Amino acid sequence: MNLFNKAFYTKTDIASMIEEGLVVDGSAGGLVLGRSHHEGGIRMLFLMEDYYTNDMEIEGYEYIMNSAVLSTYESYFDFINQPVEHFVDKNFEDYNPDEKIKKIDCRLLVGSKAIAIGPHKFGIVNRSSTKGFLKTLKDMDDSVHFNKEGYIQILHDNPIDINFYDQFCGSVQGKRPTKSHQ
Repeated sequence: MNLFNKAFYTKTDIASMIEEGLVVDGSAGGLVLGRSHHEGGIRMLFLMEDYYTNDMEIEGYEYIMNSAVLSTYESYFDFINQPVEHFVDKNFEDYNPDEKIKKIDCRLLVGSKAIAIGPHKFGIVNRSSTKGFLKTLKDMDDSVHFNKEGYIQILHDNPIDINFYDQFCGSVQGKRPTKSHQ
């Protein structure tokens, strides 16, 4: 039975499904654990104004960049999410990520949980690029968050340098962020 066969869900529907363990809040971002597209994927439910829409599927081992990280490092997103360079891994194998990596676990014994996200923008890094840049994505996640006023706050006295630890291409030095965004 497919629990996520409706086009729209109310906030109450999603709150109930989160309480039942059928939906995970993915707003903070992280490494998604769950089924591949070939196995049926993972539904993403986006918060609009007062309802969630069900119009996208992602797969396990993709990475959701939350809005604070994406806003701070948006210029790096295309570099990290390299479809040509990183789709070479056609025989993708699951792996055990470092325990310090933030995870969004959508695995169930039967089927898959869905991810609720929004209303802020976010980025999705394909699973092969995620595997290559997982340490970089963790460093980005660890470096920023939203403060109480809704502004992005860089969590260090000085903005940090982000090193691109690409296991496919070697390490490439990145530039550091220079400003906060609203």
